[in-house]
Amino acid sequence: MFLTDVNECSRGTHKCNPTQICKNGQGYYTCECPPGHHLSRITETCEDMDECKFFRPCGNNAECINSKGSYRCECKDGFRKQSNFCDDIDECSETSGLCEHNCVNTWGSFRCSCKPGFTLNYDNRTCTDVDECERFKDRRICIGACKNVPGSYVCECPKGYKLGSDGRVCKDIDECESNPCGPDSVCLNTRGGFKCYTVKCPKNYIKEAGHKARCKRLQSACDLRDYDCLLKPEQYTYQYMTFVSNLPLPNGHLQLFQIKGPQWIAAKAEFEMKLLEAQCPQGVEKVNEHFFQKINNNFNSMQLFPGETYPGSAGNQAPNRDEALPRKRHHRRRYRLYCHRCI
Repeated sequence: MFLTDVNECSRGTHKCNPTQICKNGQGYYTCECPPGHHLSRITETCEDMDECKFFRPCGNNAECINSKGSYRCECKDGFRKQSNFCDDIDECSETSGLCEHNCVNTWGSFRCSCKPGFTLNYDNRTCTDVDECERFKDRRICIGACKNVPGSYVCECPKGYKLGSDGRVCKDIDECESNPCGPDSVCLNTRGGFKCYTVKCPKNYIKEAGHKARCKRLQSACDLRDYDCLLKPEQYTYQYMTFVSNLPLPNGHLQLFQIKGPQWIAAKAEFEMKLLEAQCPQGVEKVNEHFFQKINNNFNSMQLFPGETYPGSAGNQAPNRDEALPRKRHHRRRYRLYCHRCI
């Protein structure tokens, strides 16, 4: 006796629900869900299976997109499919002009950075120069003037000054080193400039050879009975000095110069200081003798000190013997120090 299998699937006599697939077997049949589906225990129907949720079939650099009965893997932004993997795209090398300055590739993306002295704008692509002069104006990054340049700044000095090795401090240029005043004048270096002085000898005195600022008496020897001649100094030597405004006075004293008279015991010298003239521009206070202090220190010698701080920068002419004609940039004044009586 032979038995013949009945194909319930083809006859439609199976009891599979419409969402299932009937598969015939030898003497039996089965009800199965289509690929990508599973049988719901609640509805007893085939429902789509979310492979992305249950199996996570895609790699870290890809996104899983579920579809009915299946799924697909798509590379995330910044990645490209290579074989079965998603590799990083180097946007910096493949696309020009992404960043104004520097492009830095990152995993799945990129970022822009700026050169020193620039800051990244809100678009994260372009850069704006940092004005260091304005940003750090309270720090005094330059002693002179600060000039902003793209990506940095430079310190500039006024005329008569040069920039120091640190790039921020201005140092006075000693113009007198190049002898700008010629062979017959004395050069006085000042802050930011210089002045030329030509010494004019008093009556009955002439310039001493080889000295720009020394006058000698025409009559080299005096008759012992000629007191007028004896009381006149043998020579005048002029010295020049400068000192800045608001000059601090350490311990209240800052020696300007010293004058010495005859050093033999029988000699006696008296010193006197007179302010002859003070010429000032409008708005500048005139000085007086209180701005200077004369101190008799050792035998037949005296020292001159500033009596108080000067309100403006100064350039002074002062002899080391017995006459002084100081000049000040904001105060022009003439005073005289001399040996009042020498015996």
